[in-house]
Amino acid sequence: MDSIQVPWDTKLFQDEFRQGTPQERLEQTTMMFLLRLVALVKEEMHIRTFRKPESHEAVQAWISLLKHTLFATLTLLYNVRWTVRHFFLLDNLVFDLVHEGRVSALRQFMTQELNISMTNSLTLAERNFEKLNFLNIVQFGSSFWRLLHWMAQAMDMRDASSHPVIDMTKKIWRELITEPLYRLLRCGICMTHMRHIMQEMKSELMDESTQYQLIWFNIHNKVTARKMYHTATQSQNVYSESELEKDSAFMRQGLSP
Repeated sequence: MDSIQVPWDTKLFQDEFRQGTPQERLEQTTMMFLLRLVALVKEEMHIRTFRKPESHEAVQAWISLLKHTLFATLTLLYNVRWTVRHFFLLDNLVFDLVHEGRVSALRQFMTQELNISMTNSLTLAERNFEKLNFLNIVQFGSSFWRLLHWMAQAMDMRDASSHPVIDMTKKIWRELITEPLYRLLRCGICMTHMRHIMQEMKSELMDESTQYQLIWFNIHNKVTARKMYHTATQSQNVYSESELEKDSAFMRQGLSP
C-alpha cells in the first residue's frame, strides 16, 4: 500500500516563514489553507450524505464557510475588486471543487477570472490534494497559523474606507476568525484551545481599531505558551518582536498593493 503521508515541513514557525520569495510563500500558504478546507468540506459532504443523511443543514454550513473564506482571503490577500459576475462564478467554483473534485478550478478562477498573478508551478497542496485529509495537526498547523498572520497583515494594510468591498470583507473575516475557522484544525484539544482564546479575545478581534498583526503576535505566543506545543527539548517557542518585524516586511512585499 502506498504511503498516505505528504512530505511537509514541521519546523518552527519563524524558521520557515520567509523561505522562498514572498509571492511563492503567499501562494503556497493560501492554496494549502483553501484546498485543505475544500478537502474537509468534501469529507463532511460524504459523511453527511451516506452516513448521516439527515444532516443536510450541516453540509450547507460547511459550504457557506468555504464560500465566505474564499471570498475573504482572496479579497484581502490579493486586493480583489469583485463584480456581480464574480459572485456567480464563485458558486461555480465551489461546485467544481467540492462536487466535481476539480482542483485546478481554484487556480484557474484566481488567474483567469480575478486576474491574480501567480507562479507557473503547482503548489504542494495542489499536487497532493487527495491526501490533505491525512495531514496531522503538526503538518497542517504551520500553514493554518501562517495564513492567519498573512491575513492579519492584510487586515492592517487594506483601508476599509477605500472601497465598500474591503469594509465588508473585514467584517466577514472578523466573524470567521472568532467563530467557525477553529474547526479546520480537526484536533479536539487544539480546537478547544483555539476557540477558548478566540472567545477570550473576541472584543479585541472585533474592534475595527485593533492592529491585527500585533494581536496575532500576542495570540501566537499565547498558544505556544501551552506545554503541549513545546518542542522535544521542552523549550517554549517564543515568537520575538524582531522576527515579527522581519515577517511583516516580508509579507508586505508579497501582498498586492
